[in-house]
Amino acid sequence: MYVYKRGDQWWYEVKKDGVRHRASCGTTRKGEAKDFAERMGVIRRAGTREKALALVDIFFPPEKKPGLPLSSAWESYVSVAKATGRLEITDKSLNARRNILEKFIDWLERNCPAVDNAEEVTGPIAAKYAAHLAKQKSQKRKGRPLSSKRRQNIIAELGTIWRGLEKVSAEVKSPWAGLTPTDTDGKRGEAFTREQERAVMAAAEKIGKGWPIACLVARHTGLRYGDIANLKWSEVDFTRGVIALEPRKTARHGIAVTVPMVAPLRAALASERGKSASDGVFVLPLHAHLYGNASESAYKALNFKEVLDAAGVTGEGYTFHSWRHTMRSRLGEAGADMETAKRLLGHTSDAMSERYDHADHLDELRAAVEAAAER
Repeated sequence: MYVYKRGDQWWYEVKKDGVRHRASCGTTRKGEAKDFAERMGVIRRAGTREKALALVDIFFPPEKKPGLPLSSAWESYVSVAKATGRLEITDKSLNARRNILEKFIDWLERNCPAVDNAEEVTGPIAAKYAAHLAKQKSQKRKGRPLSSKRRQNIIAELGTIWRGLEKVSAEVKSPWAGLTPTDTDGKRGEAFTREQERAVMAAAEKIGKGWPIACLVARHTGLRYGDIANLKWSEVDFTRGVIALEPRKTARHGIAVTVPMVAPLRAALASERGKSASDGVFVLPLHAHLYGNASESAYKALNFKEVLDAAGVTGEGYTFHSWRHTMRSRLGEAGADMETAKRLLGHTSDAMSERYDHADHLDELRAAVEAAAER
């Protein structure tokens, strides 16, 4: 190979299998042309195509597209979250979210060093990180693996951040949907599989006692049994298409929830309302009457285990609370972010009592519930 000048440009020529190949070095400077020829000579002597291509990447790295640097991802997220009114959370929760992002970026630097921008975090990379979390040990759990709930929270928080970054750059696409673990390592509230859902719903219809409505409300709202058992018709707003109440567990925090009703739930409640006495207070009078009654007669009269047994769903991990875990899992599978899940399920980790039921969020809550219903 040698270089020569042609006009004001320097060119190189190389002979391969008796054929001469000529091309511009892309420079008007002789020194740069010689440097170019030297690198090309090293590539020619690589021996194999794979080695040659590896050298090409070293000598002529592809230009980085301008994007949203991970180093400024947090500031970008906070900026858009403030602008859209989605940062009304405690400093503790905000710091925890930032810590989750920083740990993910640290992991990227060790395992995917070529990833510099938020746009470059793809589905396979996110899935690899989710697998990494499944192998992580928890200091709080004395070296045991991270709990499923903790992993769910981490993935959901990253999803929240990326959904915010989508508003900063059109090139950013959240890769976190569908990566939330659906398993649980607790002994209470295993999420139902889709087959189990259908079996439990069918068993509830067969047994009656208000269980069909109770199960339908739980599946599509994630409300706890105590709130469903004591649900009042005054808390069911057919005009707006929502159930609005202050959950018993979060009442001391002043946290209320507004959950949009999907079409099947709304229709079922409207039908039930038509059957109820006009002056009836509770949606499920039998459940409201027996709730909190620990007597043996009450246990025999109304016990969700009867439904589970009829559905063939066994194991101590399955209770009525499984519906809440099921709803949370379906929300995660549908790509709902942490903020949306908290508003729907009434979590107490954030001081958001005045934000849960704001009309500003009703459309996105409805979209999330409808998406989860289709899962």
